[in-house]
Amino acid sequence: MSALKSDQNAPVRNAEERLLSRRAAAVSMLIATLALAMATPSFAENIKIAAPHLGDDKPLRAQWFTPDAAKASGAAAILLHGCGGLGANGSLTARHKAAKDWLLERGIAVVLPES
Repeated sequence: MSALKSDQNAPVRNAEERLLSRRAAAVSMLIATLALAMATPSFAENIKIAAPHLGDDKPLRAQWFTPDAAKASGAAAILLHGCGGLGANGSLTARHKAAKDWLLERGIAVVLPES
């Protein structure tokens, strides 16, 4: 009789195991995606730089890019733009993107101040 009860519970147990396995896979995929995004140098961190000469309530805004940890040299470069700005909606123009990518490939962090 106990064998019969364990056989009756097997489908429920298997369904629970499959659900837990799916959840574990989803969590693993999320963690892997976040780790990849954090390691990818193409994402900018938006930063604010104190500018006392402008007043306490007016910090300079900039985009900060860091190279892959394996390539990082400890150096940093400031990329400046002309009157046209960096690009629409915070995206970089092709020229700024090419310069940023060139520097990052050589292990140099990049800051792009906005005006």
